[in-house]
Amino acid sequence: MQLFEEDREMIFVDSAEAMRDAALKLKRDDAARRRVAEAGWKRAHSQYGERLVAGFIEEALFRRRLSRDYGWPTTAW
Repeated sequence: MQLFEEDREMIFVDSAEAMRDAALKLKRDDAARRRVAEAGWKRAHSQYGERLVAGFIEEALFRRRLSRDYGWPTTAW
């Protein structure tokens, strides 16, 4: 499970060379850079905001049944 959609909300690389190439590509394509940045920002703030994370921590800490699908891997207890 990935938290962000590759190439839509986040750019993933596996080497310094790939990072350089991705950065140069985004530098040349301002519209693509802005699309990826905005989509990633929206995902991060809607799915991983501080209240949501705090709610998960509280439920996990007190071993309560999870009240929702948090959108990230969780383990059952």
